[in-house]
Amino acid sequence: MTDHSLVTRAISDHRRNYLENRFVYPVFSRRSKGISIGINLNPDKVCNFNCIYCQVDRHQPSATHEPDIATIVLELRNILESVKRGDFFSTGPFKKIPKERLPLRDIAFSGDGEPSLFSGFLPLTEEVISLKKELGFPEIKLVMITNGSGLSRPEIQKALELFDKNHGEVWAKLDAGTEAYFRQVCRTQTGFHKILENILQVSQKRPVVIQSCFMKVHDKKPEKSEIEAYIGRLADILALNGTIKLVQIYTVARKPTEEFVSPLEDPELDQIAEAVRTKIKVPVKAYYHASL
Repeated sequence: MTDHSLVTRAISDHRRNYLENRFVYPVFSRRSKGISIGINLNPDKVCNFNCIYCQVDRHQPSATHEPDIATIVLELRNILESVKRGDFFSTGPFKKIPKERLPLRDIAFSGDGEPSLFSGFLPLTEEVISLKKELGFPEIKLVMITNGSGLSRPEIQKALELFDKNHGEVWAKLDAGTEAYFRQVCRTQTGFHKILENILQVSQKRPVVIQSCFMKVHDKKPEKSEIEAYIGRLADILALNGTIKLVQIYTVARKPTEEFVSPLEDPELDQIAEAVRTKIKVPVKAYYHASL
């Protein structure tokens, strides 16, 4: 099997289990372009969104429930120490991939639900920052992958201030331009206006990365009017003094739990990305169904 095939297989495999760990798991991330160490803050699979493209099977019960900060820090320590020693690259799921294809890019607060729902997000952030400094990884990025619903919580605001001082980024999801499409795709009781407001307020304090997943629903791609409305939402953020560092336009790369969801073809995804580039002046990167 070629290096390209091995990396492609690693991209498609984002299982949350690694060795005997309960919360911390490394994956090869196409958007990070290397190893991202995920911290699953929702092992109970509880999320306030029920996105149609999500690959988490919420019908199957989880053996682990409330995250434990001490265990998270220990598991993260073990992985970082393994990376530092070098044996991380010779064992486990990445052992057949050349080490030069496996740069450690970030530590991501993410998982099987919305990380901002975790009540211990602030103290965990403090512990992770302390640990990466202790082990000699001060430059490794911190990433919060969020649906945006909890960004206004005071403890999250405090945690993001620590992110700002320690190479942190917010990757906020925005998968729609209209309320109706947002409801169809994200299936949540949270209002679309609340998501937009939270993203705006965060982006007014630091640059944000916007993550947008577009797909076919019952074999139909998003309407042109929906994409135009989506671009309008991005333009609104910029007009109100928000800063967008990057827009990530992608489609489903792993099998979603809903069978009526399928990936866009590469030209269809390119069309959306080019429309964003043309109408607003921000960096845009497309990530395809089987892309590196």
